[in-house]
Amino acid sequence: MPKVHVENLYKGFFNASKRVDVLQNISFSVDEGEIVSIIGPSGCGKTTILKILLGEIDADSGRVNISLKEDGSMAYVQQNPKLFPWRTVIQNTTIGLEVKRKKIKKDSILHINDLLNKYQLYGVENYYPCQISGGMCQRVALVRALTPCPELLLCDEPFSSIDYVTKIDLYSEFYFQCRQMGASVLIVTHNIEEAIFLSDKIIILNGSPATIVDTIAPKITKLQKDYLYVLSQKSFGAIFDKIHKLLS
Repeated sequence: MPKVHVENLYKGFFNASKRVDVLQNISFSVDEGEIVSIIGPSGCGKTTILKILLGEIDADSGRVNISLKEDGSMAYVQQNPKLFPWRTVIQNTTIGLEVKRKKIKKDSILHINDLLNKYQLYGVENYYPCQISGGMCQRVALVRALTPCPELLLCDEPFSSIDYVTKIDLYSEFYFQCRQMGASVLIVTHNIEEAIFLSDKIIILNGSPATIVDTIAPKITKLQKDYLYVLSQKSFGAIFDKIHKLLS
């Protein structure tokens, strides 16, 4: 059974007493341990899909099924990090463990410190959100989501506020961390390069209301997940051009 299964999803909103259809006949799945990206123009309904999966809003019709183990968990990385301002960086990262009512043991702290180091947050553990940059806050949100080793990870533009040089280093860290955890991951992004680099499968949305115009499985070698190396491959350029045309 897929970790996430969406079938014939329809969603619309009322604007000034007029119904605006946003999503039409959306069907896809995320298998166990699979990293899937949804890419499409701004405002096409990508975040709406995540909100439906999270139960924040209801679909008008269609079926959504999320299959988690009894002790499994789901984490969500938003565009806005939404850190607690009265908690330090490291205190913000432990929230997932607290929600799961897990005692924060020594090995948990070691795990968190390792993630903070990998996400280039070493030295700011005891800073408050107002004392660090927006990009750093976004990285804290990523560490917070990864700390409890979620079974399912939903991400809405998780790297959008991080500077380019830093994010190309973090892509590999994120990819390998998700692989190591065995997490199923669904990422909403505008970034074609990011989608190709991270994903086993890319779902392309377009139109109004948005429909799935294609689904692509990038055939990029998984042996060396170095960002610049992947960008240099001929197959990368072909996939990039295909996605770009579908979004144009």
